[in-house]
Amino acid sequence: MRSWRLCLALALMACAAGCYAKTPPKPDISGDSLGFKGVLHSPGTLAGVPGEHWYVEPLPEDKHRAGRKPLPVDVSGVLDQAKALDGRRVKMYTRIPKQKELQSDQHVLYVTSLQAE
Repeated sequence: MRSWRLCLALALMACAAGCYAKTPPKPDISGDSLGFKGVLHSPGTLAGVPGEHWYVEPLPEDKHRAGRKPLPVDVSGVLDQAKALDGRRVKMYTRIPKQKELQSDQHVLYVTSLQAE
């Protein structure tokens, strides 16, 4: 009789531990970050841009999209999330670039947080 109760207790604990969902990290929305939405593309999957970077493409319904090109982004800090969200709408937070970085032709935005939109 005791072994039945022990097995039931162990099964319930194992089920509860397995059902624990890992919550995504909270976005870094400190004063040094910038948030925006777009469609995330892995290297080589977006036509018309070099294939060495990840890119975020402006949303099709964005009224201010005219003339905006896809932005190269560095997702190395959130690579697992980026792979899971490739080709999907995302909301991302990036470190605010310094003026010198903005003037560079090869500037890439560093993504600090990424989540499905």
